[in-house]
Amino acid sequence: MHVLVLGATGFIGGQIARALVERGHSVRALRRASSSTLAIDGLPLELVQGDLRDRASLLAAMHRVEAVFHAAAYYPPNSLTPRQSVRQAAAGMRAVLESARTAGVGRIVYTSSLSTIGPPADGRTLADERDAYLPGSIAAAYFEAKWAMEAEAYRAVAGGQDVVLICPTAVFGPGDVKPTSGIALLALARGLMPAYIDGKINIVDGRDLAQAHLAALDRGRSGERYIVGGHNTTVGEVMQVAARIVGVAPPRLRLPTLVALLAGKVGEVAALALPNQPLLPFSEAIELIRHGQHYDLSKARRELDLTTCPLDDTLRDTVTWFRAHGYLNR
Repeated sequence: MHVLVLGATGFIGGQIARALVERGHSVRALRRASSSTLAIDGLPLELVQGDLRDRASLLAAMHRVEAVFHAAAYYPPNSLTPRQSVRQAAAGMRAVLESARTAGVGRIVYTSSLSTIGPPADGRTLADERDAYLPGSIAAAYFEAKWAMEAEAYRAVAGGQDVVLICPTAVFGPGDVKPTSGIALLALARGLMPAYIDGKINIVDGRDLAQAHLAALDRGRSGERYIVGGHNTTVGEVMQVAARIVGVAPPRLRLPTLVALLAGKVGEVAALALPNQPLLPFSEAIELIRHGQHYDLSKARRELDLTTCPLDDTLRDTVTWFRAHGYLNR
């Protein structure tokens, strides 16, 4: 199959592109002129230049493409302008969906977010795909933007488009080029994490996540979302395992969430003066931990044959990749 990967130069998109090539698909990858290709270097794929804000480049990239993997979703640059972030996120999602419809793309597999999954209802202890985030319930631009993008996806499905949604939990593994979740491991390894914020978390290996995306292409149901996760655990437990792998002492100070949120807001305002702001704002990342929960993965296991790499292997392979590519020396 001839497929296009949006976001192939990032962590998740890079793993998707790698899995597609290994499966024998013909892969086209859209990249911005300024994007590093470290995540996909060496892969036999077609690189085309473009931008999600440029519909002409989207249409050109989707020419004669049978399916699109959209793993280049918008991240709010900060939490200080939520309305602007929601508008920009929705507009970007509409551009991709409308371009795919115009180009005659058969299926879109969209990488959404765990933030669109609300707390479990009906007395259940594990959240699943039926649990929806309630807009306005969390004062965070990231949560609102991701909800708006899912709403656009469902609108497209109602209009007849074939869209499958994947909701990854916290992703670790090789190829975290930005880095994203792996920033915690880097901070730990460098001795820059004297404290942590505890909370529930689910961790998925990026390679398992990529395989679930391919399964969604083959047999995912249009209009359905799938929580793709791995291990229900806690931030404290992950820090213990990671510290043992890296060979450092685990952080011992547990910060109260509200203190961390205040510090995050202050840091976020300060970051506005920096040329390169973080991928995910400080306070938004803290909100993800604060509202963290455990998930029922049975739907993805049943319909997408989701497999789960051992947590130790995922964290060890992440650190090994960081070390091999010089991230621990920066």
